[in-house]
Amino acid sequence: MHPSYADIRERIDEQPQWYDQHGVPRYCPFAPQHCSDIYASEVALLEIECQACGQMFVAEALRPRIPGAPKLSEIVARGDSPSYGDPPRHENCAGETMGAWTIRVIELWTSHRGDWVRVDGVTD
Repeated sequence: MHPSYADIRERIDEQPQWYDQHGVPRYCPFAPQHCSDIYASEVALLEIECQACGQMFVAEALRPRIPGAPKLSEIVARGDSPSYGDPPRHENCAGETMGAWTIRVIELWTSHRGDWVRVDGVTD
């Protein structure tokens, strides 16, 4: 379960545009440079759904450079959905403690020596 970040959310009138891997609300347009892990080699922007209430979110999923760990690009290429984990906090819903459903991959990016490249074939 992610923190609520109420101290941030109550000061900003608009809804977040997306959430990072840790459930932190982000108010800027998504770009892989805003990734929450500076060591990530791949990042995906996902549409996810709360299992309990069905609320939809846009959230980042990432994989750090860990030898042997499956890459996001490999997961997507074989037709599987990357997981996000618990959805961002929202109105004390029981779904905040359940893994979110991944609906679709909106964007997928890979980093080559610090330069992010969007993976073709994955579109919104």
